[in-house]
Amino acid sequence: MRFFLRVADSFKSPNILMLVFLSVLFNILVLSNILQSDYFGDDLYNFQTPGKIPYDYITTSSYAYEAAIGWMGAGRFFPIAASYMYYMFDWFDTLYSYKVLLLTVVIISNLLFSFFIYLLSKNRHIALSILLITPILIQYRFYHDPILSFHGLMPLLFSFLAISLIFLLKNIQKSNKLYLIISLFFFAVCLLMYEISYTFILIYMLIISFKISIKNSTSLYFRVLSPYLFILILFTIFTLYLRSVASIDSGPYLPNWNVMAILKTYYLQTVSVLPTTYFISFGNKIQIPDFANSVLIIALPLFIFIYLSNFKLKKDKIQEYKYLVILAILIMLLPGLLISLSTKFQGGLGEMNKVQFGLAYIPIYIQTFGLSLLLSLIINKVLIIKYKFFILIGLIFILTIHLISNEQVIRKVNSPYKDNRELLTQFLLGDFKDKL
Repeated sequence: MRFFLRVADSFKSPNILMLVFLSVLFNILVLSNILQSDYFGDDLYNFQTPGKIPYDYITTSSYAYEAAIGWMGAGRFFPIAASYMYYMFDWFDTLYSYKVLLLTVVIISNLLFSFFIYLLSKNRHIALSILLITPILIQYRFYHDPILSFHGLMPLLFSFLAISLIFLLKNIQKSNKLYLIISLFFFAVCLLMYEISYTFILIYMLIISFKISIKNSTSLYFRVLSPYLFILILFTIFTLYLRSVASIDSGPYLPNWNVMAILKTYYLQTVSVLPTTYFISFGNKIQIPDFANSVLIIALPLFIFIYLSNFKLKKDKIQEYKYLVILAILIMLLPGLLISLSTKFQGGLGEMNKVQFGLAYIPIYIQTFGLSLLLSLIINKVLIIKYKFFILIGLIFILTIHLISNEQVIRKVNSPYKDNRELLTQFLLGDFKDKL
């Protein structure tokens, strides 16, 4: 409790509290189109399972357990991700409540990461910049999209990673067993959600070296790191065991060790985090009415106000700028490593599942935060007013293109089912009223 009170004290300035509130409001505005979208991707099937379970299973838990065991038989070990969705669709059983949940989790993940960077850097300007810039960088994709589909897996995973890192920092500062347990618990949860989390151990190594010199305090460094390494090694051995006894000899989730295919897939997955890449490859031609977007009209002046006001916070010094740059690069590069090994994303199953320029797989959500941190660090170093203005113009351009592109994707998502469902509902209701 004292920890959170001290953090609150550091944000006690009415100015910073107002900017944080406005930034959250900006997040809600920019991402509110999530609420307009239909079930998409795997969600189209999974949201129907609560209706199926009572006929074939005793409880939701028995169905979730069978799903997790089934994936283990295929050599995959992510029991949390393989099962929690069924409870989610049972509890949030309407499209609107489910989409509100997704929007909430996305914004919480942004808040948690911004808060973590504040604790790490002691710089309010960078933390607020991340909170402000991240929603601008988000691109929806008519593909395996991490926000419009996949039951919030990536936002939840990244939120748990941020929580684990926050308590890792607190444990280093205070050497508190409770902080260590919380940090290890959420690290284990990440490992149990998705295998890409195995590569995140490099982030933990960096954060620990940020506070403890591996050269001067080698034993202390490895004492702090060792519990995370132990859990990772334990899970890795078990996953390799599952792979060795898997009941399949080929399939989308087995690695293809063709070096050129790996490098190409990794490059496309990583470079697709850059702004407007999806629109460049798959966007429709922009029409003049697209600029009449009500969200764009409201969000632009709000963004400009927060952006300019945020520079007043630049008096805060940055602790270890180089570590933050390395952290940004790691967050951008690590999530795509294991994805690049997959036969599925290399194109072995055809163009439908192939990673392409602008069309990256769901870890792109986490990579976006790496880009956001990197841009925030660059902006923090800008001192010349005209350069601040050029960056502002660039961000406004990205915001405009992404809002238009995201609306285009949502229209594609809605066209097969939601639009027709709403049209049929209106027709039936209108016909019923006429009969009355």
